[in-house]
Amino acid sequence: MDVEQAILRLARLVRDYPTVDLLILHGSRARGDAHPGSDWDFGYLAHGEVDHLGLLHEITQVLGTDDVDLVDLRAASGLLRFRAASEGRIIAESKHGRFNDFALAAALHWYDVAPVVREAQSEFLAGM
Repeated sequence: MDVEQAILRLARLVRDYPTVDLLILHGSRARGDAHPGSDWDFGYLAHGEVDHLGLLHEITQVLGTDDVDLVDLRAASGLLRFRAASEGRIIAESKHGRFNDFALAAALHWYDVAPVVREAQSEFLAGM
């Protein structure tokens, strides 16, 4: 299934999950550099409980593959949130601008912590 068709089908699917505020595609398929064996990477934000396994199962059914990663972006690392925000493609958002709010928060967080992470990595490598 191509990306555009997947986005349309998943936008309809996510309507059955009213607490999901944002569903995005990220990774190689969002960037456009996927190869035939590439997995599908999705992230979501929600304002309440989400049946994560149920949503994952339904996404795999729509795509016809089990090679799907689904992450709750609230629990994701700063780097994953930043990358998802940088390359993500909106599938569904509960209100216009929800993705932009997420992307801004992810960028601000990463710009704050990235220098600390780099310094810690340098110190670790120097001690090896």
